[in-house]
Amino acid sequence: MSKANRIVLILLGLLLVIGFVWYVAWFLENYERRTKEVLVNISPEAKRNDFLAAERFLKRLGVEAESVTGRDLISSLPSVEDTLILRQLNADMSDEQITTLVDWIEQGGYLVVMPTNYWSEDDPGNPLLEDIGVRMHSHWSEDLECVEDVEDGDSDQADSESICSEDDAEGELDEDEDYELVSIPIEGLANPLKVRFRNYRYLQDTQDWAHWRVGDDEHYHLLQYSIGEGAVTLLSDYDLFKNNQIGKEDHAYLLALLTEGSRKIWLQYSIAMPSLPVLLWQRMPFVVVVGVILLILLGWRLFLYMGPKLSLAGQTRRNLLEHIDATAEFSWRVDRGQRLFEENRNAIEHAWRRRHPVLNALTVSKRCEWIGDKTGLTASAIERTLYGDVAKEQDFIKATAVLQRLTVGLRQKRDLP
Repeated sequence: MSKANRIVLILLGLLLVIGFVWYVAWFLENYERRTKEVLVNISPEAKRNDFLAAERFLKRLGVEAESVTGRDLISSLPSVEDTLILRQLNADMSDEQITTLVDWIEQGGYLVVMPTNYWSEDDPGNPLLEDIGVRMHSHWSEDLECVEDVEDGDSDQADSESICSEDDAEGELDEDEDYELVSIPIEGLANPLKVRFRNYRYLQDTQDWAHWRVGDDEHYHLLQYSIGEGAVTLLSDYDLFKNNQIGKEDHAYLLALLTEGSRKIWLQYSIAMPSLPVLLWQRMPFVVVVGVILLILLGWRLFLYMGPKLSLAGQTRRNLLEHIDATAEFSWRVDRGQRLFEENRNAIEHAWRRRHPVLNALTVSKRCEWIGDKTGLTASAIERTLYGDVAKEQDFIKATAVLQRLTVGLRQKRDLP
């Protein structure tokens, strides 16, 4: 390479380096790095389970937690060291269920629940809460006509939200006006907890039994009762533990305080019972698997094994001899006549022994020699026919001929005086 070409290449390289350095300097001067949070779609699990965030929060604290649906928690209560956070207590609970639940609480169980319906003389609500003396009322009752729209099993409407229409047609309240910030003083904490409750719901302690009250006068948002070694906590609003509220204010802190010391936390996010197939799969997966296998075998038996139906149109009815001939052909295809041959030779052998009782005391070889002397057949042919295996077609033909000779010899003996 000549000296001139080398100088040209060096200059081009320098220009490229200078251009790259200038571009980097210009880019850093005109652009800056920023972090932006983008809200993505809510996962199906979070849509189905309102307490999913609360469950994961408790697990991060090292507490065992599980979200469940259905009503099994009431029918089969967990350990008395656990805490139940129920979506609601049904008004139609039996006396046996209430007694079992009270016994569970007295032994150390901890129950957190919200009354489902507003109290009225016509519908007092759950018998357990009525015995404790807890009633839920609404501030809207004086100005609004409210109707509870609660459907068991509907996760969107089972939170007892009221559908109300104002008499003055001013419309629904704004979201900010629906809530109030409540201060909860906690012993050992310098600052009280800040929790947002719905301002139009409040609890009433009619028997003045609660040892912990949150609210003012008789309008409480939290009531806690000691029953035996356990406790029952009533909330006027459990929205503060839902996915979109658990991270606000001190809601998560309140949940941790309410469940402190429990072995396991059970969060009932819905009382809807699963469908029958899902319930069977949860309780009896073996029965479901066996049922599916039986259905597959039944389908194979009906649609594959049987094959198409044979059309009988245009065929005349067979006579008796044709039926006998067809039966014989079928028997021959199935076992090559072995069964018929076995029956015939057994019948002939028994007939000889009945006719000549002396044969019963003889061995097989002596018996065949004795019959051979009477019929003119060889003892080996008789033994092979009456007691041997006949597998080949030629052996079958020879054995059949020997059976015919034995039948004739038996009849000749019977004709003798």
